[in-house]
Amino acid sequence: MEVQHPPQLLECQPEPPVLPPPRSVADVLGWVADLRAAGADCRARLACIRRRQTGEGC
Repeated sequence: MEVQHPPQLLECQPEPPVLPPPRSVADVLGWVADLRAAGADCRARLACIRRRQTGEGC
C-alpha cells in the first residue's frame, strides 16, 4: 500500500535569498537564523514523512 502524504509536507520553507551588499553583521546573523529555520523546517517535514511511512503519526 502506498502512503499518501499531505501536500504541505512535500514542500519545505524556502531558503532566504542572499542579502545584497552592503551587509551589516546584524543583517548576516538574521539571514543565518532564517537559513537555519528553513533547514529545520525541512528536516521536521522529512522526519514526519518517515514516521508516516512506518505507520506512525506526526
